[in-house]
Amino acid sequence: MERAFRNIEGVELAVVSRLNLLQLAPGGHLGRFIIWTQAAFEKLNQIFGTYTQKSAQKVHFHLPRSIMANADIARVINSNEVQSKLNAKKSGTPRAARKQNPLRNKNVLLKLNPHAKVSIRHGIKKVAPATSAVGTKRAAKRSFLKQLQSTSTSSEGQPGQAFLGSFDFIHTTTSASKAKALSKAKGTGRRATNKK
Repeated sequence: MERAFRNIEGVELAVVSRLNLLQLAPGGHLGRFIIWTQAAFEKLNQIFGTYTQKSAQKVHFHLPRSIMANADIARVINSNEVQSKLNAKKSGTPRAARKQNPLRNKNVLLKLNPHAKVSIRHGIKKVAPATSAVGTKRAAKRSFLKQLQSTSTSSEGQPGQAFLGSFDFIHTTTSASKAKALSKAKGTGRRATNKK
């Protein structure tokens, strides 16, 4: 038979035990004209088995079954048999509450801790005298600086001579202390470091 069909153009022979999908359905499209012999058709049950009998040659092989007998899914869902078993449609489902930070939102803080209102007021009362004390200290410093500026003005009209003289005194004392430190370092033989 192989020699008889070998010279016919467009005809291919395939052995049942070595079926090739590219020959049966080239490109994955079914519809190629196939002629089966009776012996080959009977041998299919031994190779692939049936829905009631297992395959004699392939181990753990089962014929694929169609899951749905009726492929019209919309008709199945809308049928009375399916709709009678479904739950009723829910209406007015509550939305999830928005999470808010109680440290920034006072209303949420009061919901969590109603006593927070009293503690906040108590804290404000404590802070108020402290801020007033800071204000009095600043006012005292400003008045002191004004007194220094007024007293440091000389008779010649050059302001700040006495005030700047105090800085000259500090500068001379620091330079003297540096000179003492250098002389001590020379006596001990260590290298003196000029620290600012």
